[in-house]
Amino acid sequence: MLPAFSNPIYWSNRDQCSGACSQEEVQRWWRSSLSSSWHFPVEKRGSPMARKQTRPSATQQAVLEPLQTTCRACGSHMRMGHHSHRTVTTLQGVTRLTLKVYRCRNTQCPRFHQPTRPEEEGGWALPHGEFGLDVIALVGTLLLSLIKSYLSLLDQVSQSRAGQDASVL
Repeated sequence: MLPAFSNPIYWSNRDQCSGACSQEEVQRWWRSSLSSSWHFPVEKRGSPMARKQTRPSATQQAVLEPLQTTCRACGSHMRMGHHSHRTVTTLQGVTRLTLKVYRCRNTQCPRFHQPTRPEEEGGWALPHGEFGLDVIALVGTLLLSLIKSYLSLLDQVSQSRAGQDASVL
């Protein structure tokens, strides 16, 4: 939406336009003034971007399919509805998963058109996660050992302080 002063006559004596401005020149100036920082100051929140580099390309590929292609509710054969893709980073590398999602086509079934995803998908990563379960387990183990070493270090420091305090008395 252009402001009321977008009339070319308004700009005839202004330094933004030489002579009478066309509608395009006014629109171009208006859009450029909206995007400039002096018009709408942008606050710097100080939070870094989530990812500064692109994700590495997949080194492996796997196709996952449900173990059971018959509907759990009605027993009729399900058809493949679509393919879903996700990329998971594991200790073995970056893997591109192709998931075959099946749907029941029986209109009388209570699970009609409900997606059935491969069961094996849960063994690769958490829902909406980009790292595999093996990476999460390794990070957890490393953090636990780090916490244990930190706590033992604190115990040693507190014991040495207690020994120093006793020698002073």
